[in-house]
Amino acid sequence: METLTYTVAGRTIKLDYSLTGSFLIEKIDGLTAADIETGSQRGYGQNGYTLRDMAYGARHINVNFLIVGTSRADLYKKRQLVSQVFNPLLGVGELVYTNDANARAIKCLPTITPTTVNRMGLVDQCNIELTCNDPFWYDVRESSVVLRGTAGGLRFPLHLPTRFSQSGGVALIDNVGDVPAPVRAVYRNTVNNPRLSLVGTDSYIQVDMRIPAGDTLIVTTGYGNKNVVLQHSDGTTESAFHAIDVNSTFFELPLGKSRVDFAGVGEPTVTMYWRNYYVGV
Repeated sequence: METLTYTVAGRTIKLDYSLTGSFLIEKIDGLTAADIETGSQRGYGQNGYTLRDMAYGARHINVNFLIVGTSRADLYKKRQLVSQVFNPLLGVGELVYTNDANARAIKCLPTITPTTVNRMGLVDQCNIELTCNDPFWYDVRESSVVLRGTAGGLRFPLHLPTRFSQSGGVALIDNVGDVPAPVRAVYRNTVNNPRLSLVGTDSYIQVDMRIPAGDTLIVTTGYGNKNVVLQHSDGTTESAFHAIDVNSTFFELPLGKSRVDFAGVGEPTVTMYWRNYYVGV
């Protein structure tokens, strides 16, 4: 059965097709379609136009549903819940769509307050409009892979008793979505100059610093979310963006299968997280 669950600021409401439910879906528009925006130019004397670029615009989701009460007081209470949850002033929320095959989520914001009309007796008809500035749906659950291990070691002269290990690991990733997927890499345990590379390309992310034992380095990619944060053992955090190698690319996972390679001096555990992104549900 199809369901829609919207959550924002700790408030949640669930809409479905159940005849015994409180919020009964009548119609949903915008689950599969999103605006396409194109840029073009026309040269002197040219017939037609030359396409310069093409990208998805915002997604607009409209939902018509019924509010079903067991009494007048219950109907008013449920109507108030709808207004409280779909409140644009609460900011961006998460809409989760589920069906018999999968569950996918999207970030969105109500662009109008809910409009409610009494249909009959203990039933109100309601309409909501949600705008998704990022038009892509994503997996509710993150995928992850762990890269770790020791591939050889380096010994220094006896008057330097410290032993270093060159750690490394390669993981096969399968992006089954419709667009490239940003990643979140989490480094734990001691490591110097960790580097994550997309095998077969020139794309890599390298942080030129030492991560001490007990600290955690978190690197995120994706448009508008490129970040490098060092989380200390006492819970405090600081930006480590200054330590990024100047040629790092903050890569995203391409469509299909690819390999990611880790290298660094030390014996860390590196966990890479990602979600598959889709143009529709």
